[in-house]
Amino acid sequence: MALLDDDKQLIADGVKNDVALLISQAEFKEQRHAATICEAKRKCFLKEWLHFNKPLIYGESFSREITYQSLIQAVIALSKDVFYGLPNLQDHAMTYMVFVEGLIKMSLGCKISY
Repeated sequence: MALLDDDKQLIADGVKNDVALLISQAEFKEQRHAATICEAKRKCFLKEWLHFNKPLIYGESFSREITYQSLIQAVIALSKDVFYGLPNLQDHAMTYMVFVEGLIKMSLGCKISY
């Protein structure tokens, strides 16, 4: 449960810090207004995501799809980029097998590299 709580806190802090940065970097009143609207939407999705009992479950079922969408919409700053999913996902994607092999190597004290 501690890992899950840490994940939730890390994501919540990241979203709140990113939103604050976007607002502080706005040069014009219109940009600040747009960033404030974006902030409200992202915090709403974050709040929804934080209330899930299993927020890191993703897959084919409807409830898992909602969980993933809530996370994406909280994390992604521009709504037009939500379509692409998590940032840099393709650059750091790995198969389940590679992930499991890495965990096994870690448990044996071996150095892992991806």
